[in-house]
Amino acid sequence: MCFSRRLFSFLRGPTGFGVVAGTLMVIGTSLLCIYLAASTVRAADLPVRNLTGGARAVHINGFDLWYREVGPMNLGINPAQTLVVIHGGPGMSDHYFGRTLDSLSDRYRVVYYDQRGSGFSQIRPEAGFYRFQYLTDELEALRKRVIRTDRIVLLGHSYGGLVAMKYALDHPSHVAGLILVSSMPPRDYRRLEPDDPRFADRLLHEEPTIADRLLLSSYQRGVIETLFDPTNDTQPDVGYMSYVPGRLLWDSSIGYDYTKGLQNLSTPALIIYGARDSFVEVVPKMLGAALRDSTLVEFSMSGHWAFLEEPTRFLRVVGTFLAHLPQR
Repeated sequence: MCFSRRLFSFLRGPTGFGVVAGTLMVIGTSLLCIYLAASTVRAADLPVRNLTGGARAVHINGFDLWYREVGPMNLGINPAQTLVVIHGGPGMSDHYFGRTLDSLSDRYRVVYYDQRGSGFSQIRPEAGFYRFQYLTDELEALRKRVIRTDRIVLLGHSYGGLVAMKYALDHPSHVAGLILVSSMPPRDYRRLEPDDPRFADRLLHEEPTIADRLLLSSYQRGVIETLFDPTNDTQPDVGYMSYVPGRLLWDSSIGYDYTKGLQNLSTPALIIYGARDSFVEVVPKMLGAALRDSTLVEFSMSGHWAFLEEPTRFLRVVGTFLAHLPQR
C-alpha cells in the first residue's frame, strides 16, 4: 500500500523510491523472491489473533485467516449485495477501515478479512508461503468456503486494488463489481537490478517481531504525509504490520501488466481517489482508460484515505454504485 515514503522505503530497502513521469513508477529495487526464499530470512510465527467483536478464524490454503462480516447473511441470488473488503500493504490489515463500511450493513453484507501473513491472520515463518498469486487464490477459497455466493463485489484499497484486479481477471464470472480506492496502477514499471547494493537490507536479518515493530513505527511517523489535513485526528490504525510477508508479497508482484486484460472486462467499476494522494496522481486516469465500464470520483478533501477523511460522502458514493449494479 502506498501509505508513505517511509513505508515504501522499508518495503523496497533503505534507499527509498522515486516517481517517474508523474506515475507510480518505482525506481528503487527489491530483493528477488528466489533470493529471499533461499536465504535464512523468516517471518514471525504467530497464530490468528484479535478474535473479538464478531471476528472469526477460518483455515484457508494453509493459513488461519481473520475475518469479520456484518449485514444480512441470506441474500438469495443477488450478487450485488455482498461486498468483500481487501486491505492494502501488503502486510497490513482490514483493521484500518474501522467501522466505517459497517454503515452499509443495513442493505449489504460486508466481509472483511486479513490476507495470509497480514494483520491479525496467522503469520507462518516460511518465506515460500508469500507469493502474490496466493492472495487471489485464497480470496477464491474464501468466497467458496465462507462467503458462499456465486458473485461478489470487491472493494480494494491501495495494494488491495491490485489484488482485486487480479482476482477479477482470474475469476471474472464471480465479480459483480469493482471498487478501487487509491489503487495501484494497472501496469507496473518497476525494474530489478540484481547487483544493486540495496539488496543489503538490515531488517531482513532482524528478529522477525522486531522488524515488524520497526515497520509499524516507521509507518506511524510517515502516515501524516498521506492525509489531506495533517492536523486531522482521524489517522488509520493498521493493527499488526508484518515486514517479511509484506516484502515478499510486494516483490513477487513486480512487473505485472493487467492493462489488456482489464480492457476485456465488462465488470462495472468505481474508481475513487483523493485529490491530495500524491502517490497516485495519474493512476485513476490509467485505470479509467483500462476499465471500459468505469466511473471516476475525486474526493477533493482526501489523501489516501477517503473512507476515513470523507466518510459520509464515501458511503453515499459507494452505496449509489452498489444500488445500480445489475442484480443478477
